Amino acid sequence: LPWNIHSPQTFRSQGDKHMSSEDTENLFGEERYLGKNVRVFIAKNSRLGARPVGITFVLTAANIPLSKYISIRDALLSINHVVVGYMINALNPPLRNHRTKAQNVRDVFDELATEMRGVDRFDIVGHSVGGKIALLVAALHN
Repeated sequence: LPWNIHSPQTFRSQGDKHMSSEDTENLFGEERYLGKNVRVFIAKNSRLGARPVGITFVLTAANIPLSKYISIRDALLSINHVVVGYMINALNPPLRNHRTKAQNVRDVFDELATEMRGVDRFDIVGHSVGGKIALLVAALHN
């Protein structure tokens, strides 16, 4: 099923009432657990018959909610990319170091690539520590 995209205006109109970070994450896309139980949020263009041209990962800065990246998501959706939001939780680095998070991105991509046969373009955007992890993905996982 195509994901019904919430517009940035919808998000701003709710700004006066308190929303938990979990509520705002769900604005980014459909919550899924892929790879080795990695929590991601996936947004797809809802135009009928629109075949995605690529999968783009958005990796956040440390503990920054995905709701802060809605404008980036919308720009990518407008050029028909599937957008995968991955919030980087920096509070547990000993168990999930940056290399592990880079592997998580690769595992999620592999699963999505199998689901979306024919989509072979893979892009990644990272902010702060998300940028570091994006570089590790590029260096370690061609």
